[in-house]
Formats: sequence, C-alpha cells, structure tokens
Amino acid sequence: MSKLIRACIWAQPTELVLITDSTVQTGHALATSLDKTIVTTDALSRARFRSSGARFNIGCAIGGVQSLPTGLYIAMNRRIWDPAKVRENVAANLFEAV
Repeated sequence: MSKLIRACIWAQPTELVLITDSTVQTGHALATSLDKTIVTTDALSRARFRSSGARFNIGCAIGGVQSLPTGLYIAMNRRIWDPAKVRENVAANLFEAV
C-alpha cells in the first residue's frame, strides 16, 4: 500500500500533500524523496468516538502542511512528529518519541 501512496503523491504536481488514515510505516516509506511537504495523520480511535483525537489531528495536519518546510511529518497527539523519531504505543493509546 505504501508504494501505491508514494506513486500517487509523486504523480501529482502539487507541492503540499495531506494524507489521512496513515501510519508510521507509511511515513517511513515516503521519507526518501522530500521535494514536497507531506503531512500524514490518523487517530488511534476513529472520529466517531468522542475521545478520539482524529478531528484535532486533521486540523493540526492542515496547519502543518501549509506552514512547514519541505519534508515529511506526522500530525498526531497535538504534535507534529518526524516519522523517524516516533513510534505508535497502542497500549498507551498515543504516539511517543523514540
């Protein structure tokens, strides 16, 4: 799936890309060519749950993709992360620095 996402992104003329329903693994797969600003986001709980951070993550990602320099980022848990320096902690229901 990551190869398909990568091919789709690079086929587009836009320099700003926002990907929803993504994972840290997708971030790693996209990290090699950084001539675009790419922000991925998701939530450990779906948006239909009140406790979910999905809506906030999307808002954070929208702001990030418009203001960050060229590169790859993940918007999760009210922060913008470098995909190489974050991991998903499912047991704690959060992303954390590596």
